[in-house]
Formats: sequence, C-alpha cells, structure tokens
Amino acid sequence: IAIPAFLIKWFVDKKIVFINKLLVDVYTKTMSSLQSVDYYFYNADGSIAVDSKNGTLSYIKVLPTMEVLPPVIIKASDILEYYFYNPGMTTTKYYGRDMAVAQEVLIDNLEAIGARAKKRGIHMKVNDLQHPKVVMNMTAKEAEYWTLILSKLLDGSLEQSSSPKLIP
Repeated sequence: IAIPAFLIKWFVDKKIVFINKLLVDVYTKTMSSLQSVDYYFYNADGSIAVDSKNGTLSYIKVLPTMEVLPPVIIKASDILEYYFYNPGMTTTKYYGRDMAVAQEVLIDNLEAIGARAKKRGIHMKVNDLQHPKVVMNMTAKEAEYWTLILSKLLDGSLEQSSSPKLIP
C-alpha cells in the first residue's frame, strides 16, 4: 500500500512543480510583453496585460500541450468588440444500479464542465488577420474588472499605475 501512495505523491508533486514553473514563465513573459504594464491577469491558460499610456494590450495563450505562445500585442483602437461569455451547460442525473451507465454519465458531465470552462471568459474581436478573436479564460467575477478596464482603455480614461497591479 505504501508504494502506490508514494508513487501517487511523487507524480502529484512533480505535476505541481511543473505547473508552478509554467505560471512563473507566463508571469515573466507577461511583465516583459509591454513597455509598461499597468494592469495584468494570468492563470494556467494564459495572460492579459494593459499599458494605459500607450493604449496597448498584451495577450499570451498557453496551449493544452503547456507550450506558452509569444505575446500578441493589440492596440486599443484595433479592439472591435469585447464581452464576457459564460455558456450554459447540460448535465445528466442518473439513478440506477448499472455502474457502466453511471460512469458514462459521469464522463459526459465532466466533458460538459470542461467544454464550458474553455469557453468562459473575456472574448475580444480584433482587427488583426492573424488573431481575429482572443479568448482569455476567467470567471465572471474576474471579468467584471476586466470589462471595466477594457472600457476605460478604449475611451482613453484608464489611469496609469505606479507599479503593475494584478487584477483582481
């Protein structure tokens, strides 16, 4: 019993170290992506940062393979539309004794939750042929802040900060 528990702990510890390195890499690339970073947000899916003085936004995407893509720099004037999208989701309840069916229902529900999480966040349509749509995954609470930041960035009223601020 001790050997399988040790192997599980070793695997989980290794995964945690890998994710922490990934987050440090995303953070480092975010901070160096713009001339001056006023506001930023990052997670295991990528990052978004804003330079209010120059009216630019940086977007970094992390692929499912955990590869961190180079930053995409977007001028505020190139943002055509932005909105928060939180898709609905259908789940199934199963009442019965058939474990195979119960497992299949559980897998379907987990896939629905995963698909929803991939689409939830700030969506931006951008005047850029290489990157016409940008999706930054975040929760509704985080998006409240970022829709306000984007609104102020577009109308030129976003205040500069003396140091980069993680929002929220």
